[in-house]
Amino acid sequence: MSSQINGIDVPYDKSTEELVAMLDCEPPVMVVACEALSVKADYLSFSTLRSLLHDLDWCKRRLAVKGLGKHALFENSADDVLKCLNDKSPYVVREAMRVLANHRVTRAHDRIIALVQSQDETTREVAVSCLEFVYCEDDFDLLLKLLSDKNKKVRNLLPTIILNVSNKKNWTRAYSLMKSSEGAKTRFAACQLLSKFGSALDKTDVNIFLHDSDGHIRNYASKIKIGSTPK
Repeated sequence: MSSQINGIDVPYDKSTEELVAMLDCEPPVMVVACEALSVKADYLSFSTLRSLLHDLDWCKRRLAVKGLGKHALFENSADDVLKCLNDKSPYVVREAMRVLANHRVTRAHDRIIALVQSQDETTREVAVSCLEFVYCEDDFDLLLKLLSDKNKKVRNLLPTIILNVSNKKNWTRAYSLMKSSEGAKTRFAACQLLSKFGSALDKTDVNIFLHDSDGHIRNYASKIKIGSTPK
């Protein structure tokens, strides 16, 4: 737990009732009050944060989503946080995605997939970063398509996600696209795919990585070549 936020002590020692009263204070105090409420395991703190989801101030709605994500009673608010994926504030939407992904609420899947196509690039980046945690196998083609996305941050997220969701059935499709990428991170992930899923015959392809411009890739490939298990 953070002891301070923006230089202000988080009042964990205060009662729930005192923290609720602090929500009417200036933003710096209100922020630390929400943080302290998030670690209270009682119903009053939970219901207070939940009620803030309907506040006119998007800052309070975002803090409420974040606080509920940490609260012991989160499961009772998952559907409310799901509704926040349609909030008019992109800041609230992004926070809701992070919370739902952290709790692996797969009911958020379809909306997060839709947000990958958002006009707001930051929202797209968050949506892609959350995909792994609500992923279903039908998303694999989308992940491969995103490897060539115009957004560099999106492209940089993909190698790790693809590596984590690949399996024996689909890894070769990803590998064939990634092994010749201009991005070293993507080539390294391709090399990792080869090590993780490749048969002895598949691993003869490791030779293409032995002369890679990136030293980490060359080192990793050399371990595959001699038959050891790279880490």
